[in-house]
Amino acid sequence: MTATGQIFDLGYQPYTGARQGRGRARWALYTQTLRQAFGLGRGARSKIIPFTLLGLALIPAAIQLGIVSLIGGDFQPIRYDNYLDLTSVLNILFCATVAPELLCPDRRNRTLSLYFAHAISRLDYAAMKAAALLTALLAIALGPQVFLFVGWTLTVKDSWGYVTDNVDVIPRIVAAGLTVSLYLAMLALAVASLTTRRIFAAGGFIALFLISSATAGALWETFETSAARATMLFSLGELPFDASSWIFGVAVGPGSLAERTDLPGPLLFLTAVMWAAAGMLVVVRRYVTWEP
Repeated sequence: MTATGQIFDLGYQPYTGARQGRGRARWALYTQTLRQAFGLGRGARSKIIPFTLLGLALIPAAIQLGIVSLIGGDFQPIRYDNYLDLTSVLNILFCATVAPELLCPDRRNRTLSLYFAHAISRLDYAAMKAAALLTALLAIALGPQVFLFVGWTLTVKDSWGYVTDNVDVIPRIVAAGLTVSLYLAMLALAVASLTTRRIFAAGGFIALFLISSATAGALWETFETSAARATMLFSLGELPFDASSWIFGVAVGPGSLAERTDLPGPLLFLTAVMWAAAGMLVVVRRYVTWEP
């Protein structure tokens, strides 16, 4: 039997437009990942968790503004210096749910080779994923405080006076929000890079915070020596928020491990930055050494 074949003209044409290069590819990956973080362009179910957490993060600011409008600004249970601490659980939950969504499907579905076959390098991939998660988390960390600041400005009688009296708090808000967001985002991505299963990544991230904080507290209670004060540096669930208190120049929470160990605020801040850097190094190493 003689083999026969047919040729079909499907009308495929080569791309003849301008090639925008690696920079455009990186920007596309960043914007698409940022949209993915909030479930944009996907079904309604994908938007529920991120936008619910964002809405919940705005509630303390709305409560404080309601108090101001009713009884004035003398009573301030919700302030800029304790806002991140009040919403700490929301920030952690956001990272626990979003970070696995950004990394795990690509590894599980074996689509990384498609990224790396084009202008995107492995380092580009890790950096753009980290930048997108950091941007998304900053919306949760800084957005409510911006809302609170603007609300205060519009609520008080002397709006300009409020701005001039509190302009020094703006860089503190930005620095604290960036520190906490960078810390949480990098550690969440580090955990997510170690598995292809989203549920394992989310559970592992939360467990890392709970177990490290509980262990650090137990070690301090057991020994209570000068050397044991260093356990605070391994209390991952508490560390960035205590560093935030130092940025604002206020005391840490009463009864907290940071208060009991009494470590210097600059040390807490530098340690939080180092943990963030270590998390990013884990992510970069995982993707630079990835083999299909």
